[in-house]
Amino acid sequence: MASADGARWRRLHGEHAGAVLRTLVECGVALRDIEDVLQDVFFVAFRRRNVLPVATREVRHWLLALARRCAANWRKLERHTYEVLDAQAIEAARAMPEEPEAHAELVDALRVALGRLDEADGQLLVWRFVEGETLREIGRRIGLRKSGAEVRVARARKRLRRLLFRPRMKDH
Repeated sequence: MASADGARWRRLHGEHAGAVLRTLVECGVALRDIEDVLQDVFFVAFRRRNVLPVATREVRHWLLALARRCAANWRKLERHTYEVLDAQAIEAARAMPEEPEAHAELVDALRVALGRLDEADGQLLVWRFVEGETLREIGRRIGLRKSGAEVRVARARKRLRRLLFRPRMKDH
């Protein structure tokens, strides 16, 4: 990188890092990951420097939009969807739902939807959400990488959701 280019990037980072950081915090990026996502923003900006606006105001607007996209990508990552589970609380909730009739209706609707779902999709969902397999393990089972398994599971969930919430067609 030429010296002038390096100086430009140091100046760009110095002028806009604070605003980008505030945007990432407002978008809900966890403090433990904020530095990584901030680096992602400036790394993407560097890769796309040929489309980076010249005017300071336009650059800031462009960087903040990029920060919002990077924050959205951060939220989509699988590692952010996990939460620490209390086994006793889960067992208590299973043993005694707050609304037994509504729970029974939901379980019945889920069984019907799973019965109408393609067998492969159903198996993916069972592996993931009943047996608790990781996406990496599922990927090995079906011959895909983790990202491919993630896509397959997401699509299966979407199809199940459609079956659950789509009005049932009446038999004629």
